[in-house]
Amino acid sequence: MKPKRQPCHDGPYAPWPIRWVNSLARNAKPVFDRLVSLNCENLKSAASRQTGLQDWGDSRFEKALGAILESVNREGKLTFFGRFAFSQFLVGNLASRLRTIEVLKLRPEIKEQKINKPIFITGWYRSGTTHLHNLLALHPDLRAPHFWE
Repeated sequence: MKPKRQPCHDGPYAPWPIRWVNSLARNAKPVFDRLVSLNCENLKSAASRQTGLQDWGDSRFEKALGAILESVNREGKLTFFGRFAFSQFLVGNLASRLRTIEVLKLRPEIKEQKINKPIFITGWYRSGTTHLHNLLALHPDLRAPHFWE
């Protein structure tokens, strides 16, 4: 007799409060979808509120953002908390864009700088890459990227 094959993954674990809210959200989808609206203007507004900045620079990014939002809304099948987490991820990236545009406005000479030999730090988790990054960031001739960059 062949042993029964066990699945290697039971699916994502969620604590009971999250499962409960997701269950409520399934039964009142229109209300919860309004609470976490995945549309371009709402996400941009949230990023602007978070940073206090308004200048988005070139608007070409909106086409790509619109495409990913359309795909997620149509095919994503995200739970309420999935939508919330994804919206926070996007707002964080949009806020980074706003900060980058602001830095480039304040210091336009950045665009003219030549980067001759960039250093890329790669490695497995827990292998010391963060320590190496912090160590190199202390060198007076090197510059480490800011967290939001």
